[in-house]
Amino acid sequence: MTGRHALAAGLTVIGVVTGCADPASAPPPLTAVREEVVGMAGVSGRPRYSAAILPANRVDLAFRVPGYIAEIEQVRDGSGPARPLQEGDRVARGQLLASLRSGDFDAKLGQARSQQAEAEAALAQAKQAYERASGLYERKSMTRSDYESARAVHDTLIAKQAGAMALVAEAQNVRADLSLRSPLTGVVLKRLIEVGSFVGPGTPAFVIADTSSVKIPFGAPDTVVRGLSTRQPVVVTTAAHPNERFQGRITTLAPAAAPGSLVFDVEVTVPNADGRLKPGMVASIDLAGEPGAGRLTVPLAAIIRSKVDASGYALFVLEERGGSTYARLREVTLGDLIASGVIVTKGLRAGERVVVSGATIVTDGETVELVR
Repeated sequence: MTGRHALAAGLTVIGVVTGCADPASAPPPLTAVREEVVGMAGVSGRPRYSAAILPANRVDLAFRVPGYIAEIEQVRDGSGPARPLQEGDRVARGQLLASLRSGDFDAKLGQARSQQAEAEAALAQAKQAYERASGLYERKSMTRSDYESARAVHDTLIAKQAGAMALVAEAQNVRADLSLRSPLTGVVLKRLIEVGSFVGPGTPAFVIADTSSVKIPFGAPDTVVRGLSTRQPVVVTTAAHPNERFQGRITTLAPAAAPGSLVFDVEVTVPNADGRLKPGMVASIDLAGEPGAGRLTVPLAAIIRSKVDASGYALFVLEERGGSTYARLREVTLGDLIASGVIVTKGLRAGERVVVSGATIVTDGETVELVR
């Protein structure tokens, strides 16, 4: 047989063997995972978070009654001309901010006072008549029905006088509501009205904030919250003041994770007497904690919940055996979060390889395929 005939015969045999292979007997594909070698943390190990700065106290002010804006408080910048109060101006507690046109309300107050005066005059006459009737009735010089009639008129006018007094008090309260005053000392964040504009009851007019201290709310996982406490000091930095470090304290720690998430609400308060930290600035919070340099660290993606302890954690360590790669589940104890991941304080050695992609779909002892 020539070489060409031998090659053709060999290809024919291979085709027959291949054609007879059962597809169902082919092994299932291996789970693809990515690995990372466990290394040492090379940073401070202090968890850092970024969040927007908020005022310590903020109030949205509105008029309780409808009307037209008659005046907005005037302020002066040094020796310059007076101008209306605007965003950024500081106000004191009790300071007048704006007022409504009072003409209509003055008329209502005058009408109520007139009704009160009429009721008082009528009551004075009825009181005299009732006193005369009482004397005559005691001397048997008046029938009981006439006496009862005089008393009824007197009692009715007492009620009318009380109603008139209530109307006057109501009109006076409404008159007082024409002026809007600041309930706190702070800064104007927003002014939402102009002279001549009409406002309804509850329509926002000013937003005032107390910025003598500011708060910075953020969310942290349980691995971080467990090491925090109220009054704990923290360091705050901002891009607006890159060379300064502001000292703050933790003032709020949520007792439970926020609904629908695994993070706990934390709030830091920072003194701000000079007003340099402004609402809306982005702050970076450095939580005081143990230094992490020299500690084992893994990416957060490698961590899964423990199968044996509902409050514990685990990860998959890769092992080579017989030319294959196996994923072995291992329980670990975690430390603080850091920029490169999370510190592992127990259950892992430097140089070991862990699964960082695919950890949620791998099973213990499974053969896996490494992808780059």
